[in-house]
Amino acid sequence: MQALGLVHALDPALALLYPSPAALAEARARYLSPFNTHPYLAHALLGGLLHLELEIAAGARPPEAATSYRDSLAGPLAAAGDRFFWGALRPATVAFGLVLLPFLGAWAAAGALGVHLLIALGLRLHLFRAGLTLGEQVLGALVPLRLAPLSEPIRGASSALAGVACGLWLGAQPWVGTQPPPLGYTVIAGTLASLLLASGRPGSGRRASLVWGAIVASAAAGWWLGWALSPGTS
Repeated sequence: MQALGLVHALDPALALLYPSPAALAEARARYLSPFNTHPYLAHALLGGLLHLELEIAAGARPPEAATSYRDSLAGPLAAAGDRFFWGALRPATVAFGLVLLPFLGAWAAAGALGVHLLIALGLRLHLFRAGLTLGEQVLGALVPLRLAPLSEPIRGASSALAGVACGLWLGAQPWVGTQPPPLGYTVIAGTLASLLLASGRPGSGRRASLVWGAIVASAAAGWWLGWALSPGTS
């Protein structure tokens, strides 16, 4: 899966550490077994492997230490990365771009992509440096980032932004007219009902109701904002 990419990323350093062709071939072969993790958080693993390879080349660690380290971190990094990047950050930046679309046109995509890349590339650089410095202790650099706790509010924000984007689109349509749409009152009433329902539901049911309430509320806000900015209201 990602084994060849890992070898390719490590190869310049391995070539410096193992000038002997036989030793270099052995070092490359260590990483050719099946391997898969999250591509963004893999930089923590990559830096840590370089840290270990320095010790292996100096004779301070056995070669098995590198593959053991790789296999032990691949799963946790994949789980954390999927939840934060694919489940939270990517939907939030897409929804952010949709909110910007009526105002910036095609530049909204560039803005959303820029936000995503700024966070993703900054995190990758930070984790690579942490892995290179800390080696097997690199997980300690992940804890202060609070990726798992941050995922939930970011997912909530993406739902709210998606609601605003829908409301903006609806409110900007020519058939909305010159008066606030009556549906806006229905939407606000639905929001209040969702929040009241959430107050009496435990656990995941309450969270789901709150999320839907946030979506409905943000759609109402977007609808009114879109109506206010539409040509028919000027």
